[in-house]
Amino acid sequence: MDGLVSVEEAKARLLVDARPSQIHEMALSSSQGMVVARDVVARLDTPPFDRAMLDGYAVRAEDVEEATLTTPRLLRVIGEMMAGANVSPRIGPGDAVRTMTGASLAPGADAIVRLEWTEVAVPEQADRQGDFVQVLKAVSSGEAVQRRGDGMQTGSLVLRAGERLTPLRIGALASQGVQTVAVFAKPTVGVIPVGDELVKAGEALGQGQIHDSNSLMLAALVRAAGGHPQVYEPCKDDDVAMMAAIDTALQTCDLLITAGGVSVGDRDMTPRVLESMGAVRLFWGIWMRPGTPVYACRLKGKTVIACSGNPFAAWVNAVVLAWPLIERLGGLASTRQWQLRARLSHVPFLRPLRHARFLGAALARDDDAEWVADLAGSHSSGFLPAAGDHAGLVVLPPGFEAVDGAAVEVLMTPV
Repeated sequence: MDGLVSVEEAKARLLVDARPSQIHEMALSSSQGMVVARDVVARLDTPPFDRAMLDGYAVRAEDVEEATLTTPRLLRVIGEMMAGANVSPRIGPGDAVRTMTGASLAPGADAIVRLEWTEVAVPEQADRQGDFVQVLKAVSSGEAVQRRGDGMQTGSLVLRAGERLTPLRIGALASQGVQTVAVFAKPTVGVIPVGDELVKAGEALGQGQIHDSNSLMLAALVRAAGGHPQVYEPCKDDDVAMMAAIDTALQTCDLLITAGGVSVGDRDMTPRVLESMGAVRLFWGIWMRPGTPVYACRLKGKTVIACSGNPFAAWVNAVVLAWPLIERLGGLASTRQWQLRARLSHVPFLRPLRHARFLGAALARDDDAEWVADLAGSHSSGFLPAAGDHAGLVVLPPGFEAVDGAAVEVLMTPV
C-alpha cells in the first residue's frame, strides 16, 4: 500500500474529475429520483389567479370591518363561485359571493369570510328580495386569499440543474404544466465480487466457502445512491480471469466497484492486476477502519474503486467513497451526505486510533427527543448487521475516545 491518505483527501481525489453522464428528456411522471440537467424556470404565475383558501364568502373587507356576533353585517349574495369556474359577478358595496376553496376571487372582492363566521339571513324588511348572509366577524383585506403568483412568478427559477426530483419538486413542475424534463442518465455501476471462496446465494457451500453477500449489498447501495447496478459473476483469484472481468465491465460501466483482494497478501491481486492493465492510481490505503486497504484508480477513462472483501468493510468503503461519486456521476450538484449528532450508548472498549473509525449503530430518540446511537452488538468487519429502520455509521475522528454519552457525528445510510 501507499502512504495512507485521509478520508477527505480520498474523496477529493475521486470527485475531482467526476462528470455526469448523458442528458435525455423523460416524462415527468417517471422522473422521481432523477437529477435535473438544466435550470427550469416558471412558465406562468402560480396560482394563475387570486384564489380562495377556504369555503366562505368573497366580500369587500371595508363592508364588514365592524362585524361582530352582536352586531353582524348583512350582505346580499349575488352569486356563487365554484373551483374551475371562470365567470363571476362583480362585487359592489354590500355584496357577497358564495365561494368554494380553490375558486377564483370575485372581481371587486378583497377577502374571504370563512363559512363558520356567517349565517344565512332572512331580512326583516319586506322590500329586500334575494339571498342574504350575515357576517359575524370582521376580516382584513387579503384574508384567506392567495394572490396570483404568490407561490411562483413567471420567469422565476423553479429548479436548478443538479437538483434531484423529489415528489414535491415533481408537483411544482406539474403545476407549471411541465410534461417532460431534461435529466442526467443514471450512471451504470459495475459490481465485481472477487475471491475463490465465493459462492452465489442458493448454491451449496463447500469447505472454506462463503456465500457472496457483497454483490447484492453493493448493488442495493448503488440503486439507493441513484445509480444503475450491473452485477457480474464472482471472479476467481486469477490474473487472466480478473483482467477479462474488468475489461468487460469497463466497456459499459461509468464506474466499477470490486470487493476483495486489496490487501497485501499473496492472493490480494486486484491492485496489481489493475495497474498491469494501465491503471493510474489515485490512492491505496486510507486512514479509516474498517476498510483501510481500499484502492482506487483511473482506467480507460473510468474510475475503479476496489473495496475490502470483508462485508462490513466493503459497506463502509462504498458508503463513504462510492456513494458521493455515484451522486456526482448522476449529475447531483451537492454530494454532502446527511449527518446528524447523536450521543453514544453501549460503547464497547475502543482503543483510540490514528484512523477515522466507522461503526454501525442503531438510532433511536430518547425521552428528550435527542438521537442516541446504540453500539451494542458485533463490530466485526466480516459481519453485516441486520440494521433497524433507523441506522447509520458513527464517525469517530482520529484519536477520539469513545464513551457512553459522548456526542458524535452519524453518517446516515440506507437500510
